[in-house]
Amino acid sequence: MAAEGPWRIRDFHADDLDAAVRLWDNPASSGEAPGFGLSDLIAAVRSHEPAVVAVAGEELVGTAVATVGGVRAWVMRISLAAAWRRRGIGSAMLGELERRLVAAGVHRIQCLLAGEGEIGALALEHAGYTARPGVVFYERPAWPPRCGRPSP
Repeated sequence: MAAEGPWRIRDFHADDLDAAVRLWDNPASSGEAPGFGLSDLIAAVRSHEPAVVAVAGEELVGTAVATVGGVRAWVMRISLAAAWRRRGIGSAMLGELERRLVAAGVHRIQCLLAGEGEIGALALEHAGYTARPGVVFYERPAWPPRCGRPSP
């Protein structure tokens, strides 16, 4: 589908998963080094975490997915097909996602991006999010436990 015509934002539906996975798995629409992997996104939408999509006609052209933990939420990923960028769609998805998060009792919303030019960065900046320079993110799998670690 050509990148023209009207688009709309709606809730993520189970039958969106195949098209969403294609979008999430494409670095051109999801960025180079996302903080949350494909399996994390699939688990989130299957467990009914807040998620919205942008559709143009019948084509899914964008997604925004979050996960909630108490009064905090993480925007896990904002993905948008390259042909649909710079039309306000990312900002509209983020706004709809934020409405759902606030309605769920969230007080703080965070998002982890690989860099300032990453997909979704403009939407976050336009919505008043502040980048925290100098933050370093560490992670490791919880299993298996490290061998030889002394017991407390």
